Amino acid sequence: MADLLGITSLPDLKAFDPVNESSGSNASQAAEVMKAAVMVQNMVSQMSAMLTGASSSVSSTAAASAVFSALAAKAAVGATVSFI
Repeated sequence: MADLLGITSLPDLKAFDPVNESSGSNASQAAEVMKAAVMVQNMVSQMSAMLTGASSSVSSTAAASAVFSALAAKAAVGATVSFI
């Protein structure tokens, strides 16, 4: 996932608290992780809204699931995603 988001080094996210680390020696890495999280959430939100707007038969849950599945498929093949 780090490659997909363009993050050069990703900590173990199960043990890394970016909010807690933001004031310590890992502040720059914490900022990268938070930036990536916000970009992913914004993209999922916007893409889900587009999918539900395009079809009244698509629920917001199904739309978000489809977006996350597409991201996972990209990550599985080593692709990158541009957020610009």
